[in-house]
Amino acid sequence: MNISHQRKLDILNNNIFSGLNQILDNQTLAISHFTKADFEIVLKRVEQQGIGINGIEVFLHGEFYGVRTFEEYHLSPKDSMWYYAAFSELSMKHPDVVFSASFNFDS
Repeated sequence: MNISHQRKLDILNNNIFSGLNQILDNQTLAISHFTKADFEIVLKRVEQQGIGINGIEVFLHGEFYGVRTFEEYHLSPKDSMWYYAAFSELSMKHPDVVFSASFNFDS
């Protein structure tokens, strides 16, 4: 399934990020970051929509702090086991981290 970039943005904004407080990256203005509570909602919505996650990054006070990718878990980007495990691990690094993700729309 080949989805246009604009359609992907629409899906994310309307179905995944809707109603959540996005913390925009000042350098790109295109990468949304979320608090732990909001990112947990993002993960649930991604799972419900059948969208995959390639990687999860965490930032502390605007600086890169850590990353996990689906390859590290030897699972598919759409397998929620990997991204919930990564979220749990990254959440323990520091209570003030914020989260971002790269999404996978491939079937």
